[in-house]
Amino acid sequence: QSLFTYRDVQLITAAAQVLGKFARFKGTMLSEFLEAQLRQSMDLLASGNPHVALLILRQLAENAPSLFYTQAGQFLDSVWIGLHHKDITIRLAGASALNQALSVLSQRDSNSNTHTTWYAKLFAKARDLASKNPDMVHGSLLALQEILLKVNNAFMENKFKPVCDDVIK
Repeated sequence: QSLFTYRDVQLITAAAQVLGKFARFKGTMLSEFLEAQLRQSMDLLASGNPHVALLILRQLAENAPSLFYTQAGQFLDSVWIGLHHKDITIRLAGASALNQALSVLSQRDSNSNTHTTWYAKLFAKARDLASKNPDMVHGSLLALQEILLKVNNAFMENKFKPVCDDVIK
C-alpha cells in the first residue's frame, strides 16, 4: 500500500526516514522509484496530504539532493501550503523541509541568478506578515528563521535589519 494513504504520523515519519535511507543507494530501479516518490510528493503537497508530502520531501532533500534539486523551484513555491497550514505539526514539517531544501541550494552555486530569484520570491512571501491569521504569521516567521539560518550572507546582507523591524512591528 502507498505511504501516501496513511494518516498515522509516527508511521509516516518512520516510513519517510526509511525512504531517505533507500535514497542513499544507487541503482536504476531505485532511481525511478525515488523520482516517482518525488513527483507524487510534489503533487500531494498541492492537492492532498501536505504532512506526508513534507516528511517525504525533507528526507529526499537530505538523502537525494541531486534528485530533489530538479524540483527545488516548484518546492519553494509549494512549501507555503504547509507553512501556512492550520495544524502546527504541518507548519513545523514545512519549516523542516524548507531547512533541508535551503541546505541543498546552499551546497550548489548559491550566487546563481536562479537561486537569487528563488531566494527573493521566498523572502518576499515570508516577509509578508500583515495577515490577520496567526497560522500564516507563524508560518512566515518559521520561513524567515530558515532563510536567516541557511541563505548566504550576500543575499541577506542588506535585508537583516528590515526583517527585524518587520518582526518587531
